[in-house]
Amino acid sequence: MSTILIIDDHPAFRMIVRLQLMQLLSVEQVVEADNGQTAVEMARQYKPDLAILDLDIPRISGLDVIPRLKLVHPSIRLMVLSGHDAATFAPRAMRSGVHGFVGKSQDMKEILRGVEAVLAGYSVV
Repeated sequence: MSTILIIDDHPAFRMIVRLQLMQLLSVEQVVEADNGQTAVEMARQYKPDLAILDLDIPRISGLDVIPRLKLVHPSIRLMVLSGHDAATFAPRAMRSGVHGFVGKSQDMKEILRGVEAVLAGYSVV
């Protein structure tokens, strides 16, 4: 069973992802943050197996929060779930330590496959 941290500033989107993770992947615990600062605090407190993050989040941007998440929880797996163009942003995110980059426009099945792959130790773009 896994603990997943969802980092996105849109509450409705976080709720949809949380429900899908809990129902379809049998995730043990899903915790949420609506900004980068809270995300770092949640990672420190809950030690999630995976953080799913948007790049456009307040206080500390997605790309800037990546090294901070790794600092407070070095074994965390990271997957970007973003509306940004993967060709432009995925290489930079991957160099920052992200293990997966999936577009928000993808079908939920594809998003969940990405989550499963990243949790299993694979990289996904």
